[in-house]
Amino acid sequence: MRRFHLLILAVLAAYFPAEKTEAARIISLMTYSGFSHFLLFENYMKNLASHGHNVTVVSHFPQKQQIENYTDISLQGSLPEMKQSFNIQEMRRLGILGVWNLYWEYQVGICEAVFKHPNMQKLLKSDEKFDLVVTHLLAADCMLGFAHKFKAPLISLSTSVVIPWGNYRIGNVDNPSYVPNYFLPFTDRMNLWQRVLNTLYNVASIVGHYIFSEMPSDDFLRKYFGPAMPPLSELKKKTSLLIVNSHFTLNSPRPMVPAVVEVAGLHINKRGKLSRDIEDFLDASTEGVIYFSLGSILDIDSLPRETLQTFIDVFSRLPQRVLWKIGNVSGLPDNVKCASWFSQFEILKHPNVRMFITHGGLLGTQEAIYAGVPMLGIPIVFDQELNIRTYVTKGVAIQLDYESISTESLLTSINELLNDPRYQKNAKHLSQLFRDRPQAAMDTAIYWTEYVIRHRGAPHLRSSALDLSWYQYLLLDVTLVTYMTLMLIAICTCYICSKTVRKLKGNCKNLNLAETSRQK
Repeated sequence: MRRFHLLILAVLAAYFPAEKTEAARIISLMTYSGFSHFLLFENYMKNLASHGHNVTVVSHFPQKQQIENYTDISLQGSLPEMKQSFNIQEMRRLGILGVWNLYWEYQVGICEAVFKHPNMQKLLKSDEKFDLVVTHLLAADCMLGFAHKFKAPLISLSTSVVIPWGNYRIGNVDNPSYVPNYFLPFTDRMNLWQRVLNTLYNVASIVGHYIFSEMPSDDFLRKYFGPAMPPLSELKKKTSLLIVNSHFTLNSPRPMVPAVVEVAGLHINKRGKLSRDIEDFLDASTEGVIYFSLGSILDIDSLPRETLQTFIDVFSRLPQRVLWKIGNVSGLPDNVKCASWFSQFEILKHPNVRMFITHGGLLGTQEAIYAGVPMLGIPIVFDQELNIRTYVTKGVAIQLDYESISTESLLTSINELLNDPRYQKNAKHLSQLFRDRPQAAMDTAIYWTEYVIRHRGAPHLRSSALDLSWYQYLLLDVTLVTYMTLMLIAICTCYICSKTVRKLKGNCKNLNLAETSRQK
């Protein structure tokens, strides 16, 4: 019967095909020089190109070989590439104010550097026409000026869960009672103190972003696009769609308006292949393999020598083999193989890989979840602790604080992950949940992108919350009216009660006088 139903659906699909989208001209503006962030944009744009759309990609990472329907506008030279450029010790000392400074003032500086590049100047002065503009939702929104210049619908892509100031550009609910702030290591189960702190961080994040990022960016946009450029507060509200690198199976269920689409795993390319030497190394690992990587932006060479030696000592005691993403290191045991770059997802999905030691970057941990591999998380900065804490609550990871790394703590954590079958079982179960979707992540992103193009910005997706002022959005006007109404009711009630009491007292006094007169 099931096969018959599938046959009927196939026949119907043949006679009633899905609505087609004409080939569109799409420009993607990815000005951040972090390669891990670019991976999402690159995979997304390549797939749009393969669907027949003409895509123009403004980035620091032009393709080495020409791709059909894919045109690069290179920003190389405007900024240093953020590849292993963050010192681990310095990142640990940043604190929340330092992290916010990186997000806001540093990002505004990126805008200034990028707009001075000759290729960007050429684009600013061009008369090009585009049907869609795609930008990166991170910090400074200086690229939104191009959506106004080209008079095209706007889609923003978030490489993480929605950053606090991102929700307000789409009219999305961001309840701090159970939605953890991007900058805090909380889960959706918070106690009273955590909810208070979470709320304060939300307010501080949004206000700080407005003062230190949005206001300077307004001046910046008028400088390069002309004095008639609308403020960012107006440009942001014209966002047609927000594509978010999250999923409810990983980041807990959150309220989302229809204009927010979750596509966690968008970067995962299942068609990659391992090099012959790595494949042989993995195949011959009868005791299993541990894969160790701290991502692409942290400088692994900035690890203190004693911490580096701790890892080497622990790995030498293990029967498992270790693939370690690091440059040349002296004194490595025979069971460890290192290199400055690996095909990460291809390694993680190999059946002999039993554990992933990670800093907690979202892209890498999503690959591990997809492959069903337990994790030992050593978060350093940004959202890494938030990610690892979430995976700990799901029983697929152990967190080891960077400052707590020792031979004993590292060896204990590794052995617990390897020897407790619950971690492997939970990882496989979470992998099934993560992959069980009506569409693959990329198919979802392509569908909604073409939906916005077909419906010329899809204004029917727009929430009316965007038409409210900030105090209306926060219900301050309703709260004030309610408070004043309750106060008025209370005053009237007190007045009526006092009159009633005085009347009753008068009646009682008259009764007493009458009784006294009667007795006499």
